Amino acid sequence: VLKDLISSGELSRSRLDDIVANVCGTNSNKKKDKNSADVELDAEQFGQVVNLINEELGVEDLDDDEILQEVFDGLRGTNEKLSVKKFKEWDEIKEMISEGIITEQAMASLINEVCSDGKKPAKDMDATQFITLVTKLNGDDNNEEDDAEGDEDEDEENDEDSLRQVYSTLSDKKGKVTVQSFKDWDEVGELIVAGQVEIAEVNAMIDDVCGEKTAKNGKAEISFEQFSDLVERLDELSGDGVEEDEEDDDDSEELTDEEISQEIFDELKGKNGKMSIKTFLAWDEVDELLSEGAVSEDALNSMIDKVVGIKGAAKKPSTELNFEQFNSLTNKLQEISDGFIGEREVIDVEGVESSVSDDGDVDDEDISEMFDELKDIKTEKVSMKAFMEWDEVKDMISEGMTTTQ
Repeated sequence: VLKDLISSGELSRSRLDDIVANVCGTNSNKKKDKNSADVELDAEQFGQVVNLINEELGVEDLDDDEILQEVFDGLRGTNEKLSVKKFKEWDEIKEMISEGIITEQAMASLINEVCSDGKKPAKDMDATQFITLVTKLNGDDNNEEDDAEGDEDEDEENDEDSLRQVYSTLSDKKGKVTVQSFKDWDEVGELIVAGQVEIAEVNAMIDDVCGEKTAKNGKAEISFEQFSDLVERLDELSGDGVEEDEEDDDDSEELTDEEISQEIFDELKGKNGKMSIKTFLAWDEVDELLSEGAVSEDALNSMIDKVVGIKGAAKKPSTELNFEQFNSLTNKLQEISDGFIGEREVIDVEGVESSVSDDGDVDDEDISEMFDELKDIKTEKVSMKAFMEWDEVKDMISEGMTTTQ
């Protein structure tokens, strides 16, 4: 190509020598001789020379594939294909491996993926395979990192946009957000009510970010930067900044009864780490057992007295529970609840009839009499407990005519 350009007069030999000398500089192997025929070019220099010649001739720069084609031609020399050995000796590849961008094993694997026939390791490659290989290498080197950085930047921009919308909502007619409007913000109020943050913590946070004078003045302005800082600190205090996969792990083990009790205790306890008996009695589970008659108030109070005992020289009953006492009470209440549910499994007269009349010796009047003896006066039904304690049933079980199951 160069011979044709020189012979046609489109490019002079001296101009070619100048271009090569400018590209190679002191990197030319023949420093004292500017004759382009005596200079060796690496692939990058070759591409630069080609582009400068095109610029000299008024030809538009080559696209990526055309440049890679030129590089391929330069690397393969007089051979039809480029050997894998020469490809690995290419300065670009050596640099990628030396800088840890790709390992030699990964490089060999990629070469075989692109250039091998699947039967034997690749020994050489054609221009199309070379271009595909280099494109893949450049993609692995740059695109994934660029995409990841782009996603992070986009997330940050979205977060800031959302904050600005909230800031705008809280602002007054003059576009200002005051200390008081921040404190009155629903998000802050909900966190305080939920016990995730305390008012004192919010005030201390405002002092730290805005200064003590600003914090004490409810009408003082909070800038967007300060607002953003306050929201970030609020998230840290409330735990909202924790990653979702840490908050909700589907693979976590099932909690034990004691661990469940600990979670309930932590929700109901006061700031001193203990639960008031008043709170315990108002707990939904206890209230339900009382309302359903599973346990009486007197029995429950007696149970609490036994577990809590008395404290101090005045011998006054304690008004608070620690976790061990709470756990002991919940275990006792669970036993009562299980027994109460068992007693509530009732049988009507038809159920009694179906259980005892298989032999056909018992008539309807006898069954009615039996039922009347066993039934509860209020519910007009027989509890499972009463039925199982009935002598007739006990005899049937003892004689092997049936089982408790």
